[in-house]
Amino acid sequence: MGFFQSADHGMSLLVSSSSFRFDENRVMGFLSGGPVVLLHGLSASCHLGLLLVLSVVWSRRRCRHGRSKESLDSSGFRLYNLAFYSCLSLSLFYLFLCLFDYLWFTHHRRSDVNLPSALIDLAVRAIAWSGASAYLHLEFRYWNGKKFPFFLRAWWCFYVLLSSSLLLLDFVYYYGKLGVLPIHHWVVDVVSVLFSVALGYAGVLGERVEEYDSSREPLLNGGGVDGLTKRSNGGDKAVSLFSNAGLLSVMTFSWMGPLFSVGYRKTLDLDDVPQLADNDSVHGLFPVFKEKLESYTSITTTTTTTTTT
Repeated sequence: MGFFQSADHGMSLLVSSSSFRFDENRVMGFLSGGPVVLLHGLSASCHLGLLLVLSVVWSRRRCRHGRSKESLDSSGFRLYNLAFYSCLSLSLFYLFLCLFDYLWFTHHRRSDVNLPSALIDLAVRAIAWSGASAYLHLEFRYWNGKKFPFFLRAWWCFYVLLSSSLLLLDFVYYYGKLGVLPIHHWVVDVVSVLFSVALGYAGVLGERVEEYDSSREPLLNGGGVDGLTKRSNGGDKAVSLFSNAGLLSVMTFSWMGPLFSVGYRKTLDLDDVPQLADNDSVHGLFPVFKEKLESYTSITTTTTTTTTT
C-alpha cells in the first residue's frame, strides 16, 4: 500500500513539474515573442494608416471633381505597371498566406502566442494592398502630377524599412534562439523585401513621360526633335544644345538628357542625334582654317618677295 502511495505521489510531482515547465515555456515564449508581436502590431497599424490615407484621398477627389475630370493614360507613366502589379501581387500573396495560416497552422500551433498577431497583420496587409492596387487602377488615371503621389512614394520607401525589420527580427528571435525558422516565415519575409524594393524603385524613378507627336512638333519649335536641336533664325541650320551647355552640364553630360528621353520612347534615328556645335563641326572650322591658311600664305609670299628683292 505504501508503494502505491509513493508511486502516486511521484506521478503527481511529475505532472506538476511538467505543467510548471509547460507554463514556463509559454511564459518564455511570450517574452521572447514580445518584440515580434509588437512589430506585427506596428505593421498592422501602418497598413491601417495607408487605408485611411487612401480613403481620404479618394473621397476628396470625388468631392472636388466628381467623375467629370478628364482621365489620363496610365501607360505614359514610367514604371506604372511595375507598381500596380507589385501591389496586386502583394495583396493576393498576403490573402493566400492569411487563409493558409488560419486553416492549417491553427491546428498545429495553438500554443504559439504570435499566431493571432500574425493573422491580423496578414489580413490587414491583404486589405491595404488591395486598396493600393485599386487606387492605382481606378483613381491614378486622374492624377496629373509628374511623379507618383507623395503618400505612395513615402509609403513604399517606409515599407522597405518595415519589411527589412520584420526579416531581421524573425531571423534573430526565431532562427537565433530556436535554431530553426519555418519555411512560410522565410517566404513571407523574403517576398515582402523583394516587392518592397521593387516598389521603392518605382517610387523613386517613376515619372510621367510626355508622348511625342512628330506631326505637331514642327509647329511647336520649328522642327527640332524633342528639344534636341533648335533652328536658327537665319535658316534651316541646326544648332546643337551642346553649344549652350554650361561647364557643369558638360562635365555631368546632363545636356544629353533629351536624347535619353527620346531613346527611351523609340529607337533612335540619325535625325534624333543632335548636331555638333559650330566650333566642332567641319562647316564651322573650315572657314576659320581657310582664313588662317590664306593669311599664312600671304605672309609667306610677302616675305619671299621681300627677300628676293
